[in-house]
Parts: sequence; structure tokens; C-alpha cells
Amino acid sequence: AHSRPKVQSSGGPHTALYAAEREVTALRERLEAMDVIDVHLAEQLAAARAGRDAFRAEAEAAGPPVPPVRTATHWDWYEFEPGRLLAPVLVYEASASTAAQRGLEEFEVFDCSHPREWLSLRKLLNSETEEVARGARALRRVIDSIVEKLPGALSPRVGCDFLQLQVLERGASVTPHIDAPSPPADVVATLTLSGNSSIIVGGVAVELLVGDVYAIAGAARWDVPHEVRPSFSDRLTLTIRYSDLPAMSDAEDRLGTGASGRA
Repeated sequence: AHSRPKVQSSGGPHTALYAAEREVTALRERLEAMDVIDVHLAEQLAAARAGRDAFRAEAEAAGPPVPPVRTATHWDWYEFEPGRLLAPVLVYEASASTAAQRGLEEFEVFDCSHPREWLSLRKLLNSETEEVARGARALRRVIDSIVEKLPGALSPRVGCDFLQLQVLERGASVTPHIDAPSPPADVVATLTLSGNSSIIVGGVAVELLVGDVYAIAGAARWDVPHEVRPSFSDRLTLTIRYSDLPAMSDAEDRLGTGASGRA
């Protein structure tokens, strides 16, 4: 089990320190992997280390952090990297009880929290707050509408275990990476909810506006790095990882959107 809490419930020097430490590690690993030193990257690493040290001094002076809120209906944003905040929404309740088999445990970008602590789409749909329930219904419609436009080679049992909400603050970026094989995902689709951005997949740049969706599958998903470039505005996105879902043993674990098993 990991040491917790590492971050505060909302912002603060502990949250900033943890994100800064991740940024330093990522930049250092990129620099060490290069045959020729990138001067600009080296300068960026030096600045990141200075920022980390400043946050460390603030965190030490502030005392122990306040634990973050992690419930099915309230989930404080987790700052995985500076300016990159994430929150998970569990789609199938069964995924929480079979988290190890589904590869959902110890998911780093969600603070290694157990899926039982994630937001639950079912509970949000049943919220007594109409604004919350309306938003949950919109999420469910998005899942269905996007999957209908995905490659026809996908199995009719295609669906998703969870959604990923992400805020990328102005000036922040997502460095080049290939999504991990676990949790499983044959197709990864991202919808821009607010803000504009530019993504790069295998050297091909695409400008995304509000309402645009891009998806990666096949070699683009498994073998080609992709990244998100910095923007002049904050960006809110919804990422959905589609894969063949196992048969659910309990009908109550399904959200009831038809025989296809889509969430």
C-alpha cells in the first residue's frame, strides 16, 4: 500500500510539490534518454527543480496535508503533473469488485486510489441534485454516441470501464507517451469539452476545437507516441477507453442501455 495522503484535498503546497516532483522525474528521464543534450530541456529541468525545492519548503512549513475527498459522488481533482488535473468516473460497478482483473488498481494518474473510491456514474445518475443527474445523463449519451462512430471491427460487446476527466491548465502540456496496456483499451477516444488545443500523434499535428473528438486505435494506439501541446486557454476533456467487456454476472452492474452492453 502506498503512503497517503500525499496531497491535499484541494490545492496547496503538498499538491504542488507532488506534481512538481513528477515533472522533475519526467524531464530528467527524457534528458537521460537523449544521445545529445537538449539545452532547452536542460534549462527546463533546472527551472523545474527550483520550483520543486520552493514547494518543498512551503510544504514543510505547512505541516501534514488534508486528505483528499474520494467518494462515489465527490472526487477532488488530482494534480498528476503541474497544471494537469484528473478525476475518474466508474461506469460499471462490477469493475470495482474485479479491479485487479480489469487492471484498474494502482492507476497512477488517479493517485493509486481504489476504484471503490472513484466517482460512480450510477450514483451520479441517481443524484437528487438535478444538475448532477443531468450531467451524468449527458456523459452516458456521449459514451454511446462516440462508440457508434468507432471502427466497425470492434466487437458488439465493446464498452468502457471508466471515464477520465482532465483539466489541462493554460500553458501545461502532456508529454509524448503511449498509453499503458492496462487498463485494457482497444480504442482511446477523447472529447474536447472546453478550450482549444493541438495534439500530435506520430508527428502529425491536429488542432482540436470544442466538440471535436479524436480516437486512436491499432498501431496508433499501441505503438505510436502522442502528446498534447500547450494552449493559451484552460482545456477540459473527457477520455473514454473502449474495450471488450467481460460478461457481467449481475444485471444491476449494467447501466441498461440496450443489448449491446454499452454503458
